[in-house]
Amino acid sequence: MNHFIVVGAGILGASIGYHLAKTGFGVTIVDRQERGQSTDAAAGILCPWLALRRKPAWHRLARAGVRYYPTLIRNLEAEGQTETGYAQVGALFLNQDVGKLRWLERLARERRQDAPDMGDIILLSSHETRELFPPLDERYASLYIRGGARVDGRALRDALIQAARRHGASFIQGEACLMHENRQVNGVTVNGQFYRGDTVFVTTGVWVNSVLASLGVTMRVRPKKGQILHLQSADADTDDWPVVRAPGGFYLLSFSAGRIVAGATHEDEAGFDIRATAGGMRELLTVDQYVDGGPRFEGERLAGDAGRPASIYPWWDAGGGPVAGL
Repeated sequence: MNHFIVVGAGILGASIGYHLAKTGFGVTIVDRQERGQSTDAAAGILCPWLALRRKPAWHRLARAGVRYYPTLIRNLEAEGQTETGYAQVGALFLNQDVGKLRWLERLARERRQDAPDMGDIILLSSHETRELFPPLDERYASLYIRGGARVDGRALRDALIQAARRHGASFIQGEACLMHENRQVNGVTVNGQFYRGDTVFVTTGVWVNSVLASLGVTMRVRPKKGQILHLQSADADTDDWPVVRAPGGFYLLSFSAGRIVAGATHEDEAGFDIRATAGGMRELLTVDQYVDGGPRFEGERLAGDAGRPASIYPWWDAGGGPVAGL
């Protein structure tokens, strides 16, 4: 039986490990649990259909991934993994200019021909928008995409790894070094021990070059830092609030127990520095232009958590899109 090694246990690596183990293959998942992983800190918005300035290959990949989520979640739940952080709550695209929203509506209806899982596409007044996400400023109308969803990356990653282990996969914490013989990778060493693998997947994101160093291979990838602001309301039922996309790339999304996330900064020069910064928080607090009365909810000021590490995600110099290869 073939044995597979997966280096890097974010959502991508955990998903590969889970699907291989479920199929019956031997699987070893290795991760050094680096702080700043995008899976741990990123928002988790699943609504790719209206993205602009993206290549057709990106759209095909993103649409297929979002389409597969409900099946994946059902499979995980059937295996006892019910805490996935996934919910199909819909998505709101805000704008004060109704003309721009009508243009976006036409684009959405055109793209839905190839993506029926987008679901209903509805132009909402500002009043109707606030009914779905009460803190929003009354100046904003929106376009509602019913198929939009959100996921807690950390919860889903953990569910995938637990399910993979249930199917016989092993998990090792440590730094993997690729080993090779006759120009063929044949396994990894972790904590001084060699693990042989017929195939090795490297899914380490922006840290890929440190893993490939033993092969003398360098990829054109650099880190990009993203800070997000975690807000908390003590008395709001936020479970079913939709994802909010605002002009300029800003977003808001909610999870259970009154947790709201606002983001994100896009920092090209910060390298691997995961510290939250005053400048980043100041930029994120421009949330007040979209929320009625500033960052408040039902009369109570939202409490912000600026102490969480920022996420570091890969930016591929060759176009900024995802890279895969053998």
